[in-house]
Amino acid sequence: MIFWNAELARRLACSKREKSHLGSIIKELLEIHDTVRTEGIKSLTDSASIKEKPILSYGLRLIEEGVSGETLEEILAIYLIASPWSGFDFLLQCLHTEALLSLAAGDSKDMYLRKLVPYCGVESAADVLGALEL
Repeated sequence: MIFWNAELARRLACSKREKSHLGSIIKELLEIHDTVRTEGIKSLTDSASIKEKPILSYGLRLIEEGVSGETLEEILAIYLIASPWSGFDFLLQCLHTEALLSLAAGDSKDMYLRKLVPYCGVESAADVLGALEL
């Protein structure tokens, strides 16, 4: 788990409108979860769509190389802390990081989803969860 502080929390700030896009992003991450579970990580590491998402691409390569969950978490936390991102871009990187850590832990699809949905915000989490579970 990433240890949040006031600076990281400030960098997460974005509008409700921006957060409204997270449902479709979480849906894409659920597809990644399914692909990893059925075809393995190797099937994704060379994917063009994954390569467009730097932290996701990097994290998947680390998982493929067998980096432990604890080490992966440390590496990705440093990546986030050292990044220049803020607002929605930073929120997206945090969401990708959470997805990677959940994949590395071998979480079930339900647990994976429940770890990602809170990034939508308290007022939207239940609605997004309900829509994605249909």
